[in-house]
Amino acid sequence: MFRPLFQTKTKPINAAVRYDKKLDDVLHNTFHIADFRPQQRDIILSTLNNTDTVVIMPTGGGKSLCFQLQSVLTNKITIVISPLISLMQNHVDALNARGVVSYIFNSSLTKSEASRVLAILNSTSPELYLLYVTPEQIKTQRFQNIMNKLNDNGKIGLFAIDEAHCISQWGHDFRPSYLELSYLKQTFPQIPVIALTATATEKVKDDIIKALGLKDPNIFTSTFDRPNIYFRVLYKDLYENPQEELLKYLTQHQQEGGIVYCSTRNECELLEKYLKSKGFRVGKYHAGMSASDRESVQKMWERKETGIVIATVAFGMGIDRSDVRFVVHWNIPKNIEGFIQEAGRAGRDGKPAESVIFFGNDDFSRDKALEGEKSEEIRELCVECVCRRKCILKHFCETLERKNERCCDLCNEMGRVKEDLEKVKIKLSRGNTRTTTKPLTIKNPEFKTASVITENERTNSFQSASQLLEKQKHAKRENRSIEKKECESKPRKCKGDEGLKSNATKITDFFGQKKKK
Repeated sequence: MFRPLFQTKTKPINAAVRYDKKLDDVLHNTFHIADFRPQQRDIILSTLNNTDTVVIMPTGGGKSLCFQLQSVLTNKITIVISPLISLMQNHVDALNARGVVSYIFNSSLTKSEASRVLAILNSTSPELYLLYVTPEQIKTQRFQNIMNKLNDNGKIGLFAIDEAHCISQWGHDFRPSYLELSYLKQTFPQIPVIALTATATEKVKDDIIKALGLKDPNIFTSTFDRPNIYFRVLYKDLYENPQEELLKYLTQHQQEGGIVYCSTRNECELLEKYLKSKGFRVGKYHAGMSASDRESVQKMWERKETGIVIATVAFGMGIDRSDVRFVVHWNIPKNIEGFIQEAGRAGRDGKPAESVIFFGNDDFSRDKALEGEKSEEIRELCVECVCRRKCILKHFCETLERKNERCCDLCNEMGRVKEDLEKVKIKLSRGNTRTTTKPLTIKNPEFKTASVITENERTNSFQSASQLLEKQKHAKRENRSIEKKECESKPRKCKGDEGLKSNATKITDFFGQKKKK
């Protein structure tokens, strides 16, 4: 059993009497879904009650239905703010296939397509249920005029803000454009807002509420545990050629669907080339590809024509492919929030799945230069925890009171993991590792962080990595005292777990020991 330390908070929902039976009718007949998942019904009733609502639900929990179904019930438009253009198209295609008329309005449209959508929105009785836009679109005068007209005609029923953690500088994917979304409650205070995210600590949750100006919102939280996912870590420094170890793993799973995440475009290219040279049929997906090529790879993967995709972290967000059996992180994840969101793209059907991190000392050195304390948490997840699941859940203020039978390699293969760690520790102490490259820093123009790559893919914004990183650093400096008081979810600060150690000194490798020169 898992005990979340910040609880679901809701007020009485009076809309239940009016809409309760209709909810099931629309669920069955329009969306062709047999039953609601936990909390979905109450979340939808909350927005139908004109109450601002915050939803913190892990990947695969069914967040999208919480705002899609509402618009069909009320016959009013839901304006969905989403940062990723490819995700919008995926959702709109799926909705239109169900007869739920929906459109996107963003920079990917041709002039004729944009004119058509504008004509529909400016008509007396616009025939659509959902409109997907980017956060940048909200602040344009043209779109604000459209929203004013729709509001005057009583046509807007809900604002849905997806990936809401992007509004918080404490979140793992801060985007300045999300700060502009406070305009919605300031201008349309009577229209409810639903803010949704798969990963948010209590601090991030509070930031979302404050920054959006939500009024006494109902808050729905789900456990971040995915009991069907088995967590394991493999150590690159054990192998002369780590790519061969990845090849062995993929060979064992070549009949299954999976994603291999890389931190850079170059890593994607190198791995794809290597795997294809070994006879694997794989796709690649990163921001350096054309939009049409990315769309083609995504469509082939959705149709299961491609089993494995080598990608940067934007790939797979919100795509409804439930049979993904594994997610591999070829490079160290940036932080625990991003890691659990990406790993959660496996096993959405509830069947057994795996999350694998290929963890190397050079990856740690590079990421620590960028993320500081957040990469410390990843280090501890990979080399110090007594249970990887317990370590992850503590970050989100959850306690693990009963172990999952199919938990992680530390719980099920403790002897093997300890032996591997000892071997790597000896290699590092001797300076005998496979690492020959100089650790990357933020001054290297060739290195793109995952968040910057995603920013390019999501919003076509070309704000530089250094600017984003400087803002994050500035926020951390000003709020360091607050951060230290944040909930004891940080693995480094968790009490009562002898397997998690604090580190007062600067760490020069992922064991916290200085390497010999």
